[in-house]
Amino acid sequence: MTLKTSAFGFFTVAIFAFALVLADVHSASAQETRNLTRRVGVGKQIEFTWSNYDNRTCRDNGYAKFAVTQKPSLGRFRVVRKRVVERKGRCRGKSFRTLLIYYVAGSTKGNDRAAFAVKGGQRIDIKLKIRVR
Repeated sequence: MTLKTSAFGFFTVAIFAFALVLADVHSASAQETRNLTRRVGVGKQIEFTWSNYDNRTCRDNGYAKFAVTQKPSLGRFRVVRKRVVERKGRCRGKSFRTLLIYYVAGSTKGNDRAAFAVKGGQRIDIKLKIRVR
């Protein structure tokens, strides 16, 4: 094996490994799954708030996109778009577009499962276990 051949082989393996690292880091940061367990009374609602802004620059990135991935059987989702003023932290006093996502329980008691995805800077999947009491 010549020096030229071994250098080419090393270079090829290094580029391939670097590409795999980039692909792995990108896919890991692109999606996150959160499993949440909540309780709610019959006919009541639970609120989930999603602001889509860059915390370093305080730049508003618009409304996040909301998609139901598993419909609830004992309730429903309701979404409200609203501008919210940040009250603390680096972006205090700035107004951001925010999604208010509500799980609204129906009139039947029991256990419910539902899921939704929110896509802003990254996609976050939320899997819910809900006890309607």
